[in-house]
Amino acid sequence: MKKETFPIPANEKERLEALLRYDILDSFSEQEYDNITSLASYICHVPIVTISLIDDKRQWFKSQLGLDGTEAPREVMFCKYTIMDDVLLEIPNIAESEKFKDTEPAIAHPDLKFYAGVPLQTPDGFNIGTLCIADFKPKELDA
Repeated sequence: MKKETFPIPANEKERLEALLRYDILDSFSEQEYDNITSLASYICHVPIVTISLIDDKRQWFKSQLGLDGTEAPREVMFCKYTIMDDVLLEIPNIAESEKFKDTEPAIAHPDLKFYAGVPLQTPDGFNIGTLCIADFKPKELDA
């Protein structure tokens, strides 16, 4: 299988500049962010939640629940797709998704079956990260 290159937003240079202006990468954990990940896990009944900031090479977790570590390579995470648009990205069953089943994130994390993420957008319109949830079983979000 050929190595997948991750999608790059058209405004990537400006997006990265916006991210760096927040001076938040590699900062300490904060209870406010951890409260959000805990609440998202509870509301959506999922074991994995992250608040991620995405730079040019990695996805850094400002807060995470259900994962080990503080970051992951950008190419092996689904959030690289989430920052490409301004709406919710929901993949009810990754293994059955024609668009996502053969991607690097699906191969790197074969136990994951469900993913949903929304971009974290700055007031000036740059998607600098995501709030995402994941599960080991297929599902769909409801109201």
